[in-house]
Formats: sequence, C-alpha cells, structure tokens
Amino acid sequence: MCALLVSNGMLMTGCATTAGTEIRPTTAGETLSFEAGLADVPAPPAGLQGPVADAWEALRQGNVALAQQTLATLPTEDSGTAPALTLRGFVELARGAQSAAGVYFQQALEAQQDYAPALYGLGFVAEASGARVAAMQRYEQALQTDPTLAEASVRLLAVELAMAQTSLVNGEMLEASGDPDGAIAAYRETIRLGPDLLRAYLRLAVLYSAAGDDEEAVSVLRDARNRVGDLRQVLEPLGLALQRTGTHADAYDIFQRLREVAPNDAEVRSLVAEARRLYETTSLPEPYRRLEEKQVLQRGDLASLIAIRIPGLEDLVESPRRGIIMTDIDDSWAAPYIRDVVEWDLMQVYQNHAFYPDVDVSRQLFAEVSYRILELLGAVDDAPRARLVDVPRGHFFHDQIQIVVGQGILELDSQGRFRILDRVSGEEAIAAMQRLARLARARGV
Repeated sequence: MCALLVSNGMLMTGCATTAGTEIRPTTAGETLSFEAGLADVPAPPAGLQGPVADAWEALRQGNVALAQQTLATLPTEDSGTAPALTLRGFVELARGAQSAAGVYFQQALEAQQDYAPALYGLGFVAEASGARVAAMQRYEQALQTDPTLAEASVRLLAVELAMAQTSLVNGEMLEASGDPDGAIAAYRETIRLGPDLLRAYLRLAVLYSAAGDDEEAVSVLRDARNRVGDLRQVLEPLGLALQRTGTHADAYDIFQRLREVAPNDAEVRSLVAEARRLYETTSLPEPYRRLEEKQVLQRGDLASLIAIRIPGLEDLVESPRRGIIMTDIDDSWAAPYIRDVVEWDLMQVYQNHAFYPDVDVSRQLFAEVSYRILELLGAVDDAPRARLVDVPRGHFFHDQIQIVVGQGILELDSQGRFRILDRVSGEEAIAAMQRLARLARARGV
C-alpha cells in the first residue's frame, strides 16, 4: 500500500507493507522519523454520502487516482464544502504537495469552523515541516472538537515523544556542559512530554541529590516508580535517597521490595541488611523494631504495623469511632497505635472494654483486619477470589478470606490450605503489610 512518508521534516510519497502507524525510536542527533499509512487518513465523517464519501474511501484504500477522478466530477456546490476541501488536502499530501494540502485544509476551516479532520490535516502538515509545537496545537484542537479522532491522538503522542526525546538529549548536553539548572528544566520538560522516559527521572534525581535536595530526589523517584513500576534502577536510588533524608522505615520497605525483585543478588542483600540496621536504630519503639523476629504476632503488634506502615488510612475514614473506652492498653507500648486502628474501625474492642493487646493473632484475625483495610482502599468489589480448600463456604469470613488471598495479601500453603487457626509470625505479618502498603500507594494513599 502507498503511504505518506515524513522523515526529518520532509514529506514524500512511498509504499508500505502495513496500514498502521509505525514510530521508530530516535537516537541522539536524530529527529523522529515516522510513516503514516494512507489507511490512517481519518474515516469519513458520520453521515457523509455521495461522491465525496466514495472518494474518501478510495483514498483510505490507497487509490489516489480514483479519489482525484471522483473529486474532479463534483458539482460546484459540493466542491466547496469542508469534507471535499479536506479530502483534497489529503490527496495533495499523497501527491507530495505539502503547501497545497495546507491551503485546502485552511479553506475547509473557512467553510466550517473547527472541522476536526481539517485541523488534523493541518497538524500533519505542521509536523511534516518540523513545526512540532504548531502540530501539537492543531492535534489538540482536533481532539477537542472530536475526541474520537484516533488518528489525531496517535500523531499527538508521536509529536510529544519526539519533543521529549529532543528535550532529553538537550538535558544531557546541558548536564555535561556544567549547567545543572538548565538540565533540570530540560528533564522536567521531558517528563511532561514523555512521562514514560525513565532516564529523565533518574538523571533528575541525581541532579537534585548532588545539589543536596534529597527530598526532591525522593519525590522524583516516587513518581518514576508509580509510572514504570518496581524496577531496580528506581528502587535502589530511591532507598538510598530515603536513607539520606532519615526516612529509614520507608527506606527499609523499599529495600525489602528490591530484595523481592532481585532475590539472588549479593549487593541487594547487603543493602537490605544495612537498611534494616538503620531502621532498627531509629526512634521507633524497640518492640516495633523487633517485630520481624517474633515467632507469634500479638494484637498490639498488629495495630502498630497498620498505623505505622499505612498512616494514610486515616484520611479514608468517613466516621472515626472516637471516644472508645479501653481498659487494658495504658501500659502497652502500642497504645497510641491501638487507639488509631480502633478509631479507624479496623480492629475492635471487646464488650468488656478490653482490647487484649497481648493476645496472639491468628490468620483468620489477620485476614479480617486486612479485608477491612481493602474495603477502605476500595479494593474489594472487583477483587480476584482465591479457592480455599480448608475454609467451608458457610464460614462467616469465607468470602473475605477469599479476597484477601486473591489480592495476594496472605498466601496459601503448598496444599492450597489457608489454615485459619494458625498463628501469624512477625515476618509473615510484615510481608503482608508491605503488600497492603504497596496497594495503598498504588491507589494514592
């Protein structure tokens, strides 16, 4: 099939074996090259009939000559309409006549203001001539008029990617020349235009850390993590930046996640060990710092895990349960955290007003509390459900446990059993709470 070719700002005709739009990544010193097939000419507007519609379809099939012949037979009253003029513009593009195409698209807009296919055509002409900003504006105008114009969406993304790549190269050049402020501005622009370009985040974080602004470096790396996921090249600098800010609990969480990503890497194991050492020497209560070593978790421990690891849950509670009387927590190291989770209605007080902070936590209790957290996060309705071989359907918490396991918070054993009466260890509880914390972060909590 013949195609419209745009390369290094030049528009020409050629032939392609595919009907889609193919974008070739750039390298330093190049401009973005792309090929837009004639099948990517917008579909005829809804309701368009007669010779113009026939000519439009002929062009979309790659038959430029038939489209020209059909347009030549139009009566005067039809040849001056926005659809006919727009189609003439696309025919001129197919013939390599960029300037003539632009004239027809302008005339189409004069005939019908904000005609989306004509705006798209002008964007294509601008992009072909290297005027990327003007092209973006035209594509955006076309989409404002007709949000369903997929071709404009594709080309808008292509232009943004091209400009992002150029900005990235510019940032690297400014950084190499000793202009960190200019490089930071360029990398920020790169992320605005191409939010999936990881290198811009990483270089930006390096520059902020070099300037002594690790808080900003952490912010940038968190954005990168939210955008591209838990990659080692993001997690490792994020954990180190958090350590430099003194946020050792968060840093330890990050390095534990890094250990899951690279479980057999000796350097990662070393980073985890150091993160744990720093974490355990911070101002958190001594019992909390030792939770991972506990063979059996207790109710007060669980309350502290929730309140410390996911404090943002407080913002999701619509009707806090304030003023609850608890007669047995005053001497507990976890008292402030117990008050939090009771206020958030994640754990309950017994009828005798006792919380029983020293009672062991069973897997059933942990699942109940986890389910309430998932409810707060809005992660229940469409959640996957696990098959439970040892929890009968008639069990009061059967459905909740299915969801907690389905969301990957707690795991089944090798035989598919949940074991509701088994006790939860500190290590198991911390791993599960990390999964809940990751889910909370993914939902903006």
